[in-house]
Amino acid sequence: MAASGRVYETGRWTAHRKAAVLKEIAAGELSVSEAMSRWDLSLEELQSWDRDYRRYGLRGLKTTGVQDIRAGRGPNIAQHGGRRPGSGRPTKGSRAL
Repeated sequence: MAASGRVYETGRWTAHRKAAVLKEIAAGELSVSEAMSRWDLSLEELQSWDRDYRRYGLRGLKTTGVQDIRAGRGPNIAQHGGRRPGSGRPTKGSRAL
């Protein structure tokens, strides 16, 4: 379990688990270097999670979601008021990796 108790060690990276790591980093509860060390992640991997989450929301963190988006079956922008899911106003204190 992570120091904050939110990210469980399941051995499998689900979209929710990736999002929890990103949220802990954004909130300052976990540093990028701590996340990289704890879960043997590269900076590029964390940055890609952050980019996909910001562009497409939780669906962007799912393997099948990324495949759908790349195949042109991504989120319908018109359904989200002209914005891509997850592209709304950043939460207080959030920042890109």
